Amino acid sequence: MGNEFGEYNTEIFFDVLKPSEIHVTGIMSNICVLYTVSDLVQFGFKNIYVHENCTASYNEELHRFAMKQMNQVLKVNVIYGNNRPYRI
Repeated sequence: MGNEFGEYNTEIFFDVLKPSEIHVTGIMSNICVLYTVSDLVQFGFKNIYVHENCTASYNEELHRFAMKQMNQVLKVNVIYGNNRPYRI
C-alpha cells in the first residue's frame, strides 16, 4: 500500500492521540498522499486538510488530478497557497 501507516497499529495510535483534525503534506501526491488520505477517510476522520503547496508529484497533471480526487471524491479540504480550504 502507498500510505504512510505501513505496519503500524493505527487504531491504538489514533485512539491515544484523538486528533480533531489532520494536516497532510508529502511527496508523490498522486500515490502516497492520495492513498494516505484515502485511508484516513476510511478510518473515519472528518477534518482532513491537504496542503497543496506542500505536496508534489513528478508530473503537474498527475498532481492536479490527485488534488481534485481528494477534494471531490474523498471530500477532504485542499488548502492552496492562500491557506484557505478550497473546493474545486
